[in-house]
This record gives sequence, structure tokens and C-alpha cells, in this order.
Amino acid sequence: MSIFQAIFLGLIQGITEFLPISSSAHLVIFPYLLGWKFTSDQNFAFDVIVQLGTLLSLILYFRKDIWKLLTSVFQGIKNRSPFGTEEARLGWYVLLATIPAGLAGLLLKNKVEAAFNSPALTSFFLFGTALLLIAA
Repeated sequence: MSIFQAIFLGLIQGITEFLPISSSAHLVIFPYLLGWKFTSDQNFAFDVIVQLGTLLSLILYFRKDIWKLLTSVFQGIKNRSPFGTEEARLGWYVLLATIPAGLAGLLLKNKVEAAFNSPALTSFFLFGTALLLIAA
């Protein structure tokens, strides 16, 4: 992957990440449309790096809120009232909601990876998402 390709795909990721469309799907489709061939190791490493960039930007932007939730959860544990405040409850809800998502990710990992290795299947799912958004 060249520097130009990495910058181009990074811009695609940045532009599409916070829109109700799949930024990861665009990282599959654009290289295919442009005829760029990458190894699966290159794709994986690049996807991880751009997703970590997104995660870091979100953590930095919401750092005060995240800190408030974390301190509330630990204060609730310390005070033996884990759901005593709204922030503590929200912190526990976020943690509890993460568990099924993590389990689904572990159980469906191979199927999701296979889908994202196919530009045609990825496009199909993007169009499906578009139809759902239009219907909504």
C-alpha cells in the first residue's frame, strides 16, 4: 500500500465513519473499484489502525463524560451502591451492552471477515442498509 493509497483510504474512513453508512465497507469497495490489490494482512493492519484512530478520537472527544462514568461506577462500588447515581447506572448499562456485542463479534468473526473479503457481498449489504435507511 502506497502513502497516497493510505491517505486516500484514511480520508474515506474519516468522511464515512460518522455517517449512517459503513466506513469499513467503503474500505473494501474503493480499492476494488480503483483496481488496488492488497494482501489480507495489509487490509487487516490498515483497518485496525484506522479504527483505532476513530476510537482514539472518540475517547478524546468524550473524555470528560467517560471519566465521569468511570468514576461514578467505581464510587458506586466503593460506597456499596453501584446504581446509586444516573452516571453509575449508565456506566453499568454501557458495560452490560458491550457483552452481547463482544460475544456476537467472537461468534460471527469468520462470517463477517468472509463478507468483507467480497466486494460484491459488501456492496449488497450496503444497498440493504441504504434501503433500510430510506424506509426509516
